[in-house]
Amino acid sequence: MIELLEASNLAFEGEDILEKAQAFLIATLRDTNTMWDEIDSSISKHVTCSLELSSQRRVQWFNVKWHIKAYEQN
Repeated sequence: MIELLEASNLAFEGEDILEKAQAFLIATLRDTNTMWDEIDSSISKHVTCSLELSSQRRVQWFNVKWHIKAYEQN
């Protein structure tokens, strides 16, 4: 679902299917994120990070640092 959300961030204006998919995915991921927080906090953090800012807009170095910290905690 996160990968589809990332793909929907690349949509051009007027691509209704991707815009609808993005709205659905954001709502679904927000709703299920509290469930994931109870089961696995690393998944919850990944979902939260994806909802905050798409990977295309993130500075890659900070993205790498985030993944390293996430794997160290596991």
